[in-house]
Amino acid sequence: MNPMAEKLLIIRARGYLPDDTRWRGFRVDEDYCVIVTPEGRRFSPNELMDWATRADEYHALKRMYELDYVPIRTKVITPLPFRGGRRISAPMSDTVSKDTKKQYRHAQKKHDEKKRRNQAP
Repeated sequence: MNPMAEKLLIIRARGYLPDDTRWRGFRVDEDYCVIVTPEGRRFSPNELMDWATRADEYHALKRMYELDYVPIRTKVITPLPFRGGRRISAPMSDTVSKDTKKQYRHAQKKHDEKKRRNQAP
């Protein structure tokens, strides 16, 4: 038996996915033995095993060759399931949207310009 399929069946036998904000909305389809994402995407066990390999191949290509479009992603800190001995009731934020990032950059640019003007004699 495929080890990932076995793990999915063990997860299903436990009755739930890990109680963590990062797993909210995911479910296991027992009939097809797949994990279903909140968006409805189905990951088969073989696809899950190859997922990391594909991501590594992409980053290797990015390092070796100049790709036309390389998505730039900022580091997002994933919230932990526990803080201060209490369980988090809801995630504070999944990710920061592009519009919010633009607003942050614009505000930072204005702040830097103001700082430069105040320092100049």
